[in-house]
Amino acid sequence: MEVLLLPPPQQLLGTLRHAVSQGPVDSVLLEHDQEAEYRRFCEDIVTILSSGDTFAYRSHRAMYL
Repeated sequence: MEVLLLPPPQQLLGTLRHAVSQGPVDSVLLEHDQEAEYRRFCEDIVTILSSGDTFAYRSHRAMYL
């Protein structure tokens, strides 16, 4: 449940909202700082989902990063 309380990065969310407002989107290119923010967010998700379990951490990291 903790992962559901993780707030999304606002700058990244704004970028995605802008892209979607233009119509259907297949992919979005992120600038370097936005990609770093996205990776930090994914790392937070992976850490929460793994709950300290090394195998789960590696498995989740393989899926999200």
